[in-house]
Amino acid sequence: MKKLELLKIFLVTGVGLFFTRCDLINPSEGIPSYISISEITVEPTIGTLTGTLSSKITQIRVTVPDPISGVSNTLGTFSLPATIPILLEGTFDIEIDPAIKANGNSFSLEVYPYYEKIISTTTLVPGEIIDLNLTTKYKESIEVEFQEDFEGGDAIFFNRDLEPASPNEIVGFEQGAFEGKSGRIALDKDNAGFIISTEAAFSLDLNQTGAVYMEINYKNDIPIEVGIFGVNALGEDNPLWEFVLVEQENWNKIYLNLTETIQFLNENQFRFGIRGIIPFSPTLGDFTLENAEVLLDNIKVIHF
Repeated sequence: MKKLELLKIFLVTGVGLFFTRCDLINPSEGIPSYISISEITVEPTIGTLTGTLSSKITQIRVTVPDPISGVSNTLGTFSLPATIPILLEGTFDIEIDPAIKANGNSFSLEVYPYYEKIISTTTLVPGEIIDLNLTTKYKESIEVEFQEDFEGGDAIFFNRDLEPASPNEIVGFEQGAFEGKSGRIALDKDNAGFIISTEAAFSLDLNQTGAVYMEINYKNDIPIEVGIFGVNALGEDNPLWEFVLVEQENWNKIYLNLTETIQFLNENQFRFGIRGIIPFSPTLGDFTLENAEVLLDNIKVIHF
């Protein structure tokens, strides 16, 4: 499957990559300065509808200028929270790119293309730790194809009636919700599975959008799958269930890269779906749980 060009981050060992001209993070050559970053939060983008500002920025890519050439060089990729040694003294514009675990995979670290790069003008002092309180925001050029936040209005997701074994509907609730209201799917042994999808089909042209991601907040007693339905010229849809979200006791956030799945389906319109079923134990001859819940919020498809 041909991959679109994406800005990728590759795992590095130790504290990061070393510069070829000047080893800026090698403390053996002098007394380093330090920057300390505990987390990065997302603030509103004025004039742009971005939906929820919830985030899960787990890594950062840090770049500083070479003091000789002035050319920016990458120190490396660091997991948050991070305290990073830099063998420089003086004031510099330090660049920080927010990064995420694409598809929840620690081996797929990516600079999230929709978050702004952070530039922090910082005075580095050898031997001192400078705490940086950083925020980013969505880029003004993003497009939110849809967001289901369960706050009211027309529902975007519906129970697929053509699946008689999955009669369970997604219902809005407030107590225990992630933000405001969330959606709940309640399962039991008599109704052990569900399939929901967007009722509308969405037109997406990868040549124009570039990468396409889905963001989801979720909390689930059972594994659930996220998929895409390619819709043909006759209106028939063909599902491809690509992503598995394992059980989460607490609310979690995930960023799913849908680009390759959309490319593989090779259609012009798409629906987006979620399904799940209480696991069945052949040994017990029964479902493993009497009851189960799947909680969802802020289901958002985003692109340029």
